[in-house]
Amino acid sequence: MSRYDFPKTSAVRGTDFPYTDPRIAYLVAHPVDGLWQPEREDLKKVAEQLAKGSIVLLAAWPGQYESDVFIVDDFLAFSAAVAYL
Repeated sequence: MSRYDFPKTSAVRGTDFPYTDPRIAYLVAHPVDGLWQPEREDLKKVAEQLAKGSIVLLAAWPGQYESDVFIVDDFLAFSAAVAYL
């Protein structure tokens, strides 16, 4: 489904992607609803949509001078991480 040319969260080396880090900003791309930024309390619902393949989820991981944007491609890891939020 992805037409974006961003690195994937599953490709982060040396550590697991910090899905629950409060500095991570998420952006949902939905074919009908467009782009929107989910609230933290909505991430479980976002995980369900991601598992169904109905959305593309982007994550901005802030660096010291710039942010890196990733496609969240490992919905199992994302779902497990946000299950306790």
